[in-house]
Amino acid sequence: MVTPWLMLKVAGKAAVVHGRHDAAGGRLGAAYAAVARPILASKARSWIFLLVVGALTLASLSLFYTKHVTVKLLPFDNKSELSVTLDLPEGASVEATDRVAQAVAVMALDMPEVVSAQTHAGAASPFNFNGLVRHSYLRSASHQGDVAVNLTPKGERDRSSHEIALDLRKRIASIPVPEGTSLKVVEPPPGPPVMATLLAEIYGPDTETRRQTAAKVEAAFRSVPFIVDVDNSYGRAAPRKRLTVSTDDAEFYGVEESDVFDTISILTRGKTIGLFASRRGPDADPDPAGARKGR
Repeated sequence: MVTPWLMLKVAGKAAVVHGRHDAAGGRLGAAYAAVARPILASKARSWIFLLVVGALTLASLSLFYTKHVTVKLLPFDNKSELSVTLDLPEGASVEATDRVAQAVAVMALDMPEVVSAQTHAGAASPFNFNGLVRHSYLRSASHQGDVAVNLTPKGERDRSSHEIALDLRKRIASIPVPEGTSLKVVEPPPGPPVMATLLAEIYGPDTETRRQTAAKVEAAFRSVPFIVDVDNSYGRAAPRKRLTVSTDDAEFYGVEESDVFDTISILTRGKTIGLFASRRGPDADPDPAGARKGR
């Protein structure tokens, strides 16, 4: 449409050559010429044609308003993989994280479309392009875990990966987890990966103001029925316990105060209680780097 108009502007009233050039486009060119010539025969017909096209264009836009046609910036794709991220309360042990991960894997394997599931606890799982943005490679704390779920090829199943993800989210909601645990079903996006579908960053002068504002934003998110897996980055302060050595009791039982401190160190943060040789033989030297640790 633009090219003929531009040619008229550039060529002006130059003579148009007809003849064998009309047949160069084949059947499609002949059909175009049969439609375009009556329209371009007069300026009135051209204006009528433009008005009709404009009216139909505006009418088509009304389909978005009536929701007869739905649009989405990044439509759901039908992939062969899903993942579930686990965030237990800070300070949770690797064993506790692994128990929840194993429960999620067992729940996922009950679904007919799932081929296999791989769990990771306290260590970063292999990440893809989406994981680069979600910072999956930094998920190495003891309270963090991931479950990679592999699906059958899309040609061999009736449900899409998005439908499977919705079903999996409902299933894992029944898993007993420690209070404050967050389980998220993550789908590989067909477009640019993001940290989260909806993400609110709160800035403020002090911690109390930021948390109050964030609580209001979180409440607004939870009030929307189709927003799921809502959590925050507050974190929870680890419980603190103060131990006091009774010098009277230590003196009564004949216990050195340093022995009490060493015992507490072994139970809390670890202490070297022995060395072992890194290689066998009479000349083997102790290896401090491989020293056994007491926990």
